[in-house]
Order: sequence, then C-alpha cells, then structure tokens
Amino acid sequence: MKFIIFPFFIVLLPLVIFADEKYQITGQASPSYETINYRSKDFRKLGGYKLSYNFGFEYKNFLSPVLSYSTGLQFQNKGFRNVLEFYSSDSVKIFKDGAIVINAYYLMVPFDLNWDISIFNKTAFVVSSGFSSGVLFRQEMVGKRIPEELSQKNPFTGEQLDSGREKIDWFKKLFFGWNVGVGLTQYIKSKLVITVQPMYTRQLNKLIDPNGPVRTGGTIPKFDSFSLNLRIGYYFNDQIANYKKEF
Repeated sequence: MKFIIFPFFIVLLPLVIFADEKYQITGQASPSYETINYRSKDFRKLGGYKLSYNFGFEYKNFLSPVLSYSTGLQFQNKGFRNVLEFYSSDSVKIFKDGAIVINAYYLMVPFDLNWDISIFNKTAFVVSSGFSSGVLFRQEMVGKRIPEELSQKNPFTGEQLDSGREKIDWFKKLFFGWNVGVGLTQYIKSKLVITVQPMYTRQLNKLIDPNGPVRTGGTIPKFDSFSLNLRIGYYFNDQIANYKKEF
C-alpha cells in the first residue's frame, strides 16, 4: 500500500509549491450509488447497489487559466445492499423484502487534476481525474425485515442473520482508489460558482481483510462508487478569469 501512496504525494508536492495564489474553497454534498464488485459473474448477486451519501470540503488552486488541482477532506459511506431470499424448513422459497446493508465509513483525502473548458460566457465544462486515499473508521452490517422464524445465513460469513445493527471487521483499514468525472461549472456571481459533476471511483487496493471472517472464493472484491458531486464555491484573491464585469 505504501508503494502506491508514496508516488501520489511526490506528484502533489511540486503542485502545492508552485501553485498560483488564486484559489477556491468549496463545500460539497454528493448522493451516490455504492456497490462491491467481485469482477466475477459467479458472485454478481452478492453485490447489490445501495443509495448513499458523501460530504466535505474542497480546496482548488489554479495552475493556469484552464488547469487546476483540487484536494480536501470528505466523509464517505461506502458499502452495498444485498436482497435476501428466504426458505422454509422444507426448502420452499418464500419471497420476502428482507435485506442486509453494509456500511463502511471513511475519511477520504482526494487529489484531482481539473481541466476547465469554457463553452459559454459564464459556463465551463470541467473534466477531472485523480486519486483518493482514506481511512476506514467504522464498518457495520444492518439487517432489515429478516423473519425470526425463517433460517437465513449470511452469504459472506455463513453466520446466522438477524435484524438489527452490528459491527463487523470485514474490510482493510486503508483505501486507495481512482477517480474520474465530467461536469459543468456555472458562475452565479463574480466569485461564486456552482458545479455539478458525476464521478466514478474504483478501488485499487484489496478490500477484504485476510484475517477477517469473509471468504472470497479466490476473487478480489473492491468497492465501486457512482456519485453526483454538487459543489458551491467561492474564489479568493484576483482570479485568472474574473467575471465581475459581466454582471
């Protein structure tokens, strides 16, 4: 893991040193679809999507009129949702709306390079790509609508399932992933902007803790995330592109 993160900071250091004085502070909230991907058709049913949320702040510094880098701190709720099938004692399937939801809470530090391409007077097309590293501080499993009278085992550990919330120890503490996204930036005042940007994040390091209870059947599952980043930011100091005269 350290061999992946070290080059990340080697790239970051010169950008911070030679950055322009023009910068932007942004608040961010992101609804997202989260899942676990086994990269195997045989395990596809074990990785359903869940609707989740992320939030945090971003610091963006311009290197040129069209190129910038951004970093910050984000809270992210990763994981997945798995719909359950219930069986009676005589192996007859009984369809219920039960599910288990896996929540993995991370503190993330993203680092992205951004290209802003002006398409209208106050609107720009933005393309972003980079990496995210983070630390897992809590992981839990939530059982929903699981009938007590029906026998149901956890498909990941083989243990008996129950409704309710419990802590788990399935995942490694560190996360490292790749980000890519495209979106639009709209200037609503001379130094106030909003950005709407769909993003995709794929985990690069291994997810499952080999010392935990989960067995992966020879696969290498990783988290996938599809988010809609909603940002509102304010520019400080004289900007490369100041739109005040347009208002």
